[in-house]
Amino acid sequence: METPGSRLVCWATTDNGEYLYWLVQANDDPDSRVIMINSESGEDWERYDMTVTRLLAAVLTGEIRSEILWDKFPLPEHQFRPAGEM
Repeated sequence: METPGSRLVCWATTDNGEYLYWLVQANDDPDSRVIMINSESGEDWERYDMTVTRLLAAVLTGEIRSEILWDKFPLPEHQFRPAGEM
């Protein structure tokens, strides 16, 4: 983490075992928190300085290609499945 008092807050996981976090720092602005993606092995990290909505839109349109998220993601057709249906 970057500064004393910083912590990671997990807000999503994938079927492949990757974790997506906010990097929460003292007195930060929730609308500008850094997003960190951690690989299933726990060894590799990616950092994104953008909102969750911006990251998700960019990943789904192919504007951003993560080296950590599944290489076939996103699928050509997107689906929304509530967590209770998985």
